[in-house]
Amino acid sequence: MSHELNLDAFCSNPSVAELQTAKVTKDDLKYIARQFDLSYPSDIRKEELRTQILVHLGGKATSAASQHDASLMLELEKLKLMAAREEREAAREREREERELRREELAFEKEKAERDLAYVKEKEEKEREEKEKEREEREKERIHETQLTQLKSRSTTTADLKQKLTKYLSLLPQFSDKDPETFFGQFEDTAVHFELPREDWPWLLKPKLSQKALTILNGLENNTDYDCVKQGIQAAYSITTEGYRQSFRKMFKTPQQTYLEFASEKPRALKRWLKSAAITTYDELVNLLALEEFMRKLPYSVMLHITNKEETDLLKAAQLADLFSLVNRKATSDKLTETPSGWSSHECSGPLRSQNVLSRLQEANLTVKLAKSTFGAATVSYLGHQIGQGSVRPKTANVDAVLKYPTPTTRRELRRFLGMAGFYRRFCPNFADAAGPLTRLTCGNVAYEWTPACQHAFNQLKNLLAREPVLRAADFSKPFIIHTDASDHASGAALLQESDGIFHPVAYHSEKFNIHQKNYSTIEKELLAIISAIKKFEYYLQSNTQPLQIYTDHNNQPFDFSQQEPLH
Repeated sequence: MSHELNLDAFCSNPSVAELQTAKVTKDDLKYIARQFDLSYPSDIRKEELRTQILVHLGGKATSAASQHDASLMLELEKLKLMAAREEREAAREREREERELRREELAFEKEKAERDLAYVKEKEEKEREEKEKEREEREKERIHETQLTQLKSRSTTTADLKQKLTKYLSLLPQFSDKDPETFFGQFEDTAVHFELPREDWPWLLKPKLSQKALTILNGLENNTDYDCVKQGIQAAYSITTEGYRQSFRKMFKTPQQTYLEFASEKPRALKRWLKSAAITTYDELVNLLALEEFMRKLPYSVMLHITNKEETDLLKAAQLADLFSLVNRKATSDKLTETPSGWSSHECSGPLRSQNVLSRLQEANLTVKLAKSTFGAATVSYLGHQIGQGSVRPKTANVDAVLKYPTPTTRRELRRFLGMAGFYRRFCPNFADAAGPLTRLTCGNVAYEWTPACQHAFNQLKNLLAREPVLRAADFSKPFIIHTDASDHASGAALLQESDGIFHPVAYHSEKFNIHQKNYSTIEKELLAIISAIKKFEYYLQSNTQPLQIYTDHNNQPFDFSQQEPLH
């Protein structure tokens, strides 16, 4: 039985048997070893230290042989302990190697399982794709067979159907170049009344069209769809929202009309305009009419800015007008009538002006024919222009002729249209660029083919004149400002003068680049636009002593005109 050891009693009377059976700690053994002046390594084990103390105690009572045997036993005990330690370390190393081997085996098995799974998925995907392809092929074959069947059945029934529908041709209205819209309305009403199939309307329409309308129909990409045919012909005859608007605003009573007929026609024109603009509610109608009046009261530069933005909401248009005014750093001044530059207010009174004119005629010994004279007029017509109140406008009758001009079907008709529209090119910004597709068609070495781009350019030129452009009469006491710009195909310029904080256009100029100029670099094209503008506006600039300002949107255009010779 083990028992607690009294260290002080043991050190004074040591006993081997007592130490062998006593319950001691390593610190107790270290204390006993110090009492007997025994040396030991710091990492000695507890049992090794007990054995060393026992050997010391036994050596006092035994002979040298016994001490030698004890030493051998101690060494043997050490060897056993070292062997046990090495065996434990070897066991731990084997366990570690086994775990590492097992881990590698698991990783290999996992990788193999992933490869197998990927192979299975790839195989399933290929099988699914093959099945999908087979299904698509079967579906194509089925659709092809269905189409063949329908084509065969249709070929047998189309002739009979057309023969039945031919009897209705005499009941359909005849197309009129003067009123295409009325024709389409009557045609649709008749076709619906007799329950004619809508898919057959295009070929029922062809015999009723005029030669010009038939040419337009044949030029359409999709001439088998009635809606596309209708829209194409209406666009060619300028039956657009802007066309309806101009038709309503410029409708006047003709000598052949009675007032009742004129009053009946006016609401119909308004309804056509509203229908084309998709006006369906009362609020939309109020917005349209208010915006129309608002735009008519704006200065031309502000109106042109809003029109270019294509804004149809009144409040947003007003915000654009305010923003445009802020950019120009002064408030917009809306004046319905203006005193022409150079005239005083008292000279604008009718009787006094007439008296001054007659006095000057008398001083010069000149006579005028009363029947051919007009006095006290705010505006006068001169060479196709309306001049007066400090502004220049195109003559309304000439603009109407351009707006009503039908789509040209020959090169000669196209040249005539370009001549009529080009007469007012000074009123139209970027005229040359807009008319580019039409100008190319006038060349004799180009086949005359009316494309959608040509139709777009044709409508764009009409819209430029339909906006009722107004130019400000030049005031040679104020400086001129030139804005220039150049594209890949043409250059443009605007001659402006500032009045009431707004830049008003005096004239526009545009010029198409020739084949050599198109190869110029960007900076050369921008400089060419400046030179072309100065040459074009030379008769304005030479009569003005104020400094000229030129603005271009090309940043890398430093050029000092003061160091150059005059351009001729």
